[in-house]
Amino acid sequence: MKSKVDSLSGTKRERTRDQLLVSAQSLLMHEGAGALGLRQITTHAGMVHASFYNYYPDVAALLGDLGELLGATHAAAMAMPSEGDEDAAWRFTRITRQTLRIVVEQADFGRMMFDIGLPSDRLATELRLRLKMDIEEGVAHGLFVWHSICIGVS
Repeated sequence: MKSKVDSLSGTKRERTRDQLLVSAQSLLMHEGAGALGLRQITTHAGMVHASFYNYYPDVAALLGDLGELLGATHAAAMAMPSEGDEDAAWRFTRITRQTLRIVVEQADFGRMMFDIGLPSDRLATELRLRLKMDIEEGVAHGLFVWHSICIGVS
């Protein structure tokens, strides 16, 4: 069940750190949060457990990086243009649907997001920000009238 990231570019240090992130993600998705001990992560990554501390002070720091990585990956995926994205309402609908689909259709991934501490309000905040930007764009183009955008996205 070992995952390799040898094909990735970067220094050996960067590749090893990436391997730790991949291992933690894989363990979370396939075995749950209970499998996230230091020894389990390093064994899965194919390294000696003591070398973990060359990259992270503890498992919580590794999970913090994993959470940031997942959040950035999600934001990048939602920023990719799609057919119909010129319509602000359509764009918001697509982003919301894709975000919620993660939890429904990919239960392991959705569970992993919560296991590593990505709170649902963080996702809601991202969605509200995107909605606000889409409403502002729609108002600027005269597509619709909105008296209080802040109330609309609250």
